[in-house]
Amino acid sequence: MAIDYESFHEALMHHLQKRGHGGQALVCRHTGIPRSYLSRITKQERRAGPKTQRKIAKFFGLGLEEFAEIGRRISMGENPDAAVDLLGGMPEEQLLQRLTMAVRKEIATSRQLSRAQLLYEDIVENSRQLIVRFDQELKVSFVNRAVERLTGQGRSALLGLPWQELVPEEYREELTGKAAELQGSGGSFSLEVPEKFKRTWLYLNVTIFPAGVGDGDQGQLVGFDLTERNQLLDRLRFIQHGVEMSNVPTLWIGDQAEIVYVNRAVCSLLGYSREELESMHVWDINPLIPEKSWPERWAWFEREENVVFGGQYRTKAGEIIPVEFRVSNLKYPDGRRYNVVFVRPLPENG
Repeated sequence: MAIDYESFHEALMHHLQKRGHGGQALVCRHTGIPRSYLSRITKQERRAGPKTQRKIAKFFGLGLEEFAEIGRRISMGENPDAAVDLLGGMPEEQLLQRLTMAVRKEIATSRQLSRAQLLYEDIVENSRQLIVRFDQELKVSFVNRAVERLTGQGRSALLGLPWQELVPEEYREELTGKAAELQGSGGSFSLEVPEKFKRTWLYLNVTIFPAGVGDGDQGQLVGFDLTERNQLLDRLRFIQHGVEMSNVPTLWIGDQAEIVYVNRAVCSLLGYSREELESMHVWDINPLIPEKSWPERWAWFEREENVVFGGQYRTKAGEIIPVEFRVSNLKYPDGRRYNVVFVRPLPENG
């Protein structure tokens, strides 16, 4: 028996709306229909074939004709939930079989949702990131273990505190103001702040839920510990400052012989500005390494790891000066490599 496709589509949209958020995912999981295919069907970008129609109807516990009948009644303005005669005339054995299938499906779905919920709760609880939820009164309603470890306080002591008290007082007004701007409409913002005792720096991402969303909570914050990163940046700045201010001329050279970095001592030695040098190549300042010989030189530097040899530099004024090069390889995990060149000027008769 051929059915009206528009009636099928009406019934499909009706049942998906009843399932709520995640309804399409459930249909796909239990029927094997690809998510993108079902999405195009719901948007009426393509029609479901007879086999797909039967799979969908069966998922909702109905035969295809009954499924389409629901859609027909919807298009006529009737309430399909009040239509109790759809199963009229069906033998009792078939009714019991259909009821059993429906119950089994609901139990299986419930178990899957329960497992997913338990997995989500375990991930949140044991996350290395700080996770805090706060209610409409801006008081903490949930914290995970990472928050307890950071603050040194138990969960019972943290629950009910104003969530802004997790950071120093001088940052609270800004946090409160940003959160107030999003109240009602919802949204998120980020901020770097220290924790309350200023021992640890955090990157906070604060989300304010739209009105009516959040099960009584107004928002959530997720905090990432920046202390290790900041310490690393401090060390890098210290090293960079030391290299920059060193009296030893130092260059970084890339695989195409491009000059990537020079310190002040190189500029002073050769008479070029930093901008000029960092737009040049090795052969522009080293008359003994012409462009055609660079691939061989680069391969040699890689094989030897660290080499010391004599050479020459040409200054901006055209003067040739003798120097000694100490070249080492700087390798990155992603495969990039640079030559770090330390230069020692030699006396003219050296």
